[in-house]
Amino acid sequence: MKLLTTAAIAALLTANVASADNAPAGLIAQSGAMNEGFTTTTQFYGFMEYGVETDEADAGLGMNYFLTDDFTLYGEINFIKEDGNDVDFDTFNFGVDYAITYNVSTYAEIEFDADFDYQDVVVGVAFVY
Repeated sequence: MKLLTTAAIAALLTANVASADNAPAGLIAQSGAMNEGFTTTTQFYGFMEYGVETDEADAGLGMNYFLTDDFTLYGEINFIKEDGNDVDFDTFNFGVDYAITYNVSTYAEIEFDADFDYQDVVVGVAFVY
């Protein structure tokens, strides 16, 4: 149910708003499958990774919502599979990205655990070279 609630919140963020022409640098760095050449207000992405030593698989789905050319809201749901166990919901991250230039952006992100309890606030700078 919590996952469906999160999906519903993400769907609400796709309302029609003025579109952004370019994605900020941090979002370019974190999303491998971009809709190049299209002007959109939303962008969906995913990732998968496997830790060989820890025998741990990670996967996630996310959505970027371009408020302006400089500001982007994003949400990301992360799943984890440890030691051959079932796939479990791990974290939900919600953040904002501000493009300082096309190649440099700064971001702030709030992380919630599987019970949607607050875990941490992360701030950072991302760049594309």
